[in-house]
Amino acid sequence: MSTSASSRSAAPPAGAGQSRQSSLDRRRLARAREGSEKGERGLVDVFAATLPTLKFIPGVHVNYAETVLPMRDGLPKFKDFPVDFGGSGGQIAE
Repeated sequence: MSTSASSRSAAPPAGAGQSRQSSLDRRRLARAREGSEKGERGLVDVFAATLPTLKFIPGVHVNYAETVLPMRDGLPKFKDFPVDFGGSGGQIAE
């Protein structure tokens, strides 16, 4: 079986040799440029575990329509955001 010269000199596929981190960085940058739903509302995600002196007491769940891990904790579960935060205020039953 012979290999033609053109197939031997073909450029590598797009993304070949790129690190996983650079790929993640590019996706984060794209999201930052496009703006996310939370970013448009002036909200920022902060993981409670990163604030060691904070006694975190959850009050609601937001964007619950997209949950992959159902919570049965008795807290209100908003489809998107409460009205006060620019959402529909629609809630999902537990």
